[in-house]
Amino acid sequence: MRVRPVFWLLLAATCISLLAIALFVPTHAPAVLQVHVEQQEAIPGRAVFRVHLMDTDGTPIDQAQIASVARMTNMQMAGNTRLLRAIGGGDYLVAAYFTMSGPWSITVHAQADGFTPSQKTLLLQIP
Repeated sequence: MRVRPVFWLLLAATCISLLAIALFVPTHAPAVLQVHVEQQEAIPGRAVFRVHLMDTDGTPIDQAQIASVARMTNMQMAGNTRLLRAIGGGDYLVAAYFTMSGPWSITVHAQADGFTPSQKTLLLQIP
């Protein structure tokens, strides 16, 4: 029994296609970065809170870039926020300074290599 050349060409094309797909398609999809914001203290004019970053498996992320934005929810006013320090184990301390009392929202943006960027919003009432 003899195999026709067209079937050999079809087999070769299939093998080459599979190799090309294996080379050019990434083998892993980026994991989702989970942000958990836990309020630590809120005093007039200032709030310090802890941000915990982990992947979907619960593994802490230590090498991340953290940015936060504070805005008053009932008027056009922004506060000053900054990263205090990375504690370790996926924990970061962030401080926010407010110019007046009232309802505020703090949105934390987190980005780490190999992960999809994520954000969480914390609502505060500053006395």
